[in-house]
Amino acid sequence: MAVDGHTQLQTPTQGPQSPLLAFVLTLALFSLVSLLVLSPPTRLFRRIHRLASRPVARLLGRIPVPSALQAPTDLAVAIRSFSHYSSAQQNALSRKWVAFERMPRRHRALGTRVGWEKTLERAEEAVETNALVTDELAALGLEQARRDGVPVGLRSHFYHANGRVVETLKHFVRDWSEVGKAERDALFPPILEALREEFGKNVEGKKVLVPGCGLARLAYEIACEGFSVEANDFSHFMNLGSSLLFTRTHTTNQHTLAPYIHLFSHQRTAANLLRTVSFPDVVPRKDVDLRFCPGDFLGLCKEEEGRHEAVVTLFFIDTASNMISYFETIYHTLKPGGIWINLGPLLYYGNPGMELPLEDVIRLAEMVGFEVERRKSLRDVRYTADELGAFTYDCEFWVARKSATDAKEEARGQGEGKKEA
Repeated sequence: MAVDGHTQLQTPTQGPQSPLLAFVLTLALFSLVSLLVLSPPTRLFRRIHRLASRPVARLLGRIPVPSALQAPTDLAVAIRSFSHYSSAQQNALSRKWVAFERMPRRHRALGTRVGWEKTLERAEEAVETNALVTDELAALGLEQARRDGVPVGLRSHFYHANGRVVETLKHFVRDWSEVGKAERDALFPPILEALREEFGKNVEGKKVLVPGCGLARLAYEIACEGFSVEANDFSHFMNLGSSLLFTRTHTTNQHTLAPYIHLFSHQRTAANLLRTVSFPDVVPRKDVDLRFCPGDFLGLCKEEEGRHEAVVTLFFIDTASNMISYFETIYHTLKPGGIWINLGPLLYYGNPGMELPLEDVIRLAEMVGFEVERRKSLRDVRYTADELGAFTYDCEFWVARKSATDAKEEARGQGEGKKEA
C-alpha cells in the first residue's frame, strides 16, 4: 500500500498464544510415542483384548443357546459317525494315494518296490474289516433312536466325530481282548483289592457306582466280585459299544478289528500296522448284578442322596469341565462312611474351569469333605496304547472316605437341639 509515495508492508496479525495447550498436546504426543515404543501395538491390543474378553465371556456364559441352534444329540452324532466311518477312512487313504502319485515316477517305483502300494491296498481292506463292527454299532444306534424317540435329524449330517469312533475301537482292544490284558492287569487289581479290603466277603447288596465306565469291563469285573454295580457313561459311542458286547455277542472272539491302521506313525513294520485283534476274550455273564445307566453322571446322581457304598473312577476326573461338581456329586451319592476309589492321570480335556495340579486336586477333595486315607503313584501306565509303540501316563491312585456322620446331618442335629432347648 502506498502512502505519500512510500510503500508500507503489512505483517500478518498473529493470534494469542496458549502455552498450556501447547504443553498438553506435547505431553499427549510424547505419551503416545512412549507407549508405542515401550509397549508395541500388538502387546497393547492383547492387553485390551484380555481386559475386554472377561466381561464378554461372563455375558456369553449366561445366555442360553436356542434349541434350534444347538448341536444334535450325542446319540445322533454317534449313529452318523459310525455309519460314516468307512467313507471317512477311505477318504483319508485316498489322500495318501494322491500324495504318492504326485511323487516323481522314479520315486514311485522305489515306493512300489518297498511295498507302499501294497500297504495302502491292505489298509483299505482293513477299513472294511472294521466297518463290519461300526456298521453294526450304527444299526444298534438307529434301533435305540427309534425306541427312545430320539430324532437323528438333518443337522447330524454335519457332525462326524471320526476320532471318537477310532477311540471306541481302541477301547474294544483294551477292555475286551487278550491283547489288552496287560493294561487291565496294571489298572484293575489296585481297585479290586481296595474293594476287597473294605468289604471282605460281605459284598451282597453293596452298591458300587462306576461313572465314566467306557465299555464297562471294570464295572463287569466288580460285578463278578458279587457287588451290585451301576455302570454309567455319557458317551453314546461307548454305550453302543457296551450294547454290542452285552446284547449281541455270544461267543469269544466273535468280532475282529484292525485297530492300528488309523496311525501310520511310530510303526516298526507294515505287519504291525495291519495286524488284527479279535474280541471279546470272555463272553459277559448274565448272572451278575450289573445295570447300565447311560446319561449325564451329574444329573443321574442329583436326586437321591447316599445310595452307594462305593464309587470307582478310572481315568475319569480329568474329563470334568467343573471338577468340583464331580467331587460334590460323588460325595452326595455315597452313604456316610462310603469310599471313593480313584485311579488316573490329570490329562485335562477341552477348556475346564480349573486345571489343577495333583496336590491341589487332593486338597480340593478334602475341602469337599473327603478324608484321603491311602495314596499311591503308578508310573508309565498305558491306556488304549499299541503295545509295540505306546505312550504312557503317570497316574495317582487313592482311597478317600466320606465321613461316617455327614456334616449336613450334624448341622441338622445341632439345629434341632437348639430348637428343643
